[in-house]
Amino acid sequence: MIPTIVIGDLHADLAAYRSVIRRHGARLPSIQVGDFGIGHFSGREVAEVLRRDR
Repeated sequence: MIPTIVIGDLHADLAAYRSVIRRHGARLPSIQVGDFGIGHFSGREVAEVLRRDR
């Protein structure tokens, strides 16, 4: 068995995803189940796209 991080329903909260990966992901594999919640144009998602576009 290999310890693995399983990350669920994020609702486009990519900051939370990055936080988990930064904390543990460098040492452990991760699986993101479901979708990231991207594609619904939430305020969080739009902010993330704008931040990445700069």
